[in-house]
Amino acid sequence: WKLGLELIEGDAAQAFDAAQALLDESASLPEDVRMKAAALLAEADADLQLVKRGNGVHNVTYSIEVLDSVTQRAQQAQAMLEEARAAAGEARAAGRKHVVA
Repeated sequence: WKLGLELIEGDAAQAFDAAQALLDESASLPEDVRMKAAALLAEADADLQLVKRGNGVHNVTYSIEVLDSVTQRAQQAQAMLEEARAAAGEARAAGRKHVVA
């Protein structure tokens, strides 16, 4: 059970780190999008730290559920940021087409 929990914790941490890195690189995105993503990541980080401090030994099933929610929140934040980046890119491209035309 320990190895399985370590793998799930590693996956959750990796998803969190990737989403946090994307947030850190997204200063040009609308503030409301960044704030929503930051809130999701703050919740995810709190849960990740909870499991890390508790080592998952007292309730493995609960720890796995918490880690799954960490991964889901991180993926949700990342998708939100990527969608906003794509929309910003499309808006810039549309602006360039308008200027060229």
